[in-house]
Amino acid sequence: MAAGAALQKHRALLTIIRDRGDDPLDLMLPFREPLDAFRRATHGARHLETMLSVHITAGMLDDFYLALSSSYGSTGRRVADVLRADDDRQALAGILADAIAADEQWKSLLALWGRRLVGDTLLIARGALRPQTLDAAEERKVEPVFTDLLGAHSRRMAAMGLDA
Repeated sequence: MAAGAALQKHRALLTIIRDRGDDPLDLMLPFREPLDAFRRATHGARHLETMLSVHITAGMLDDFYLALSSSYGSTGRRVADVLRADDDRQALAGILADAIAADEQWKSLLALWGRRLVGDTLLIARGALRPQTLDAAEERKVEPVFTDLLGAHSRRMAAMGLDA
């Protein structure tokens, strides 16, 4: 299901990194601590919150890296192909929808949790940019990407009945 699809994407991205002559561990080391903190912050106290975290954060981050991939030539095209692969997260959305249908209280709780996830996910995406400090022209280029991320997030939430 979603975990298997994520593992396939992970392996494909490792192959791309190695094909470029880079060591994936060395390349990702600067991001380890922020990503560990992100995982802790987005791991829900309840299993349905964690499922929503996977669905929302993985979707937003896939969208973010897909938008950036167009700036990286043939490597970016390979990354885009990986990110466009089936994510198999619809099963998670179905489980969440069933839980909401069975107990309406989940709707408010998960809607609030989904809104909370946005900030953490945007921060981790922003932290992935190198350099982390962008000049005004670079900010203007990046701003539409974040606007699109918010729009896609709203659509994901609405599809599960968790919109405002």
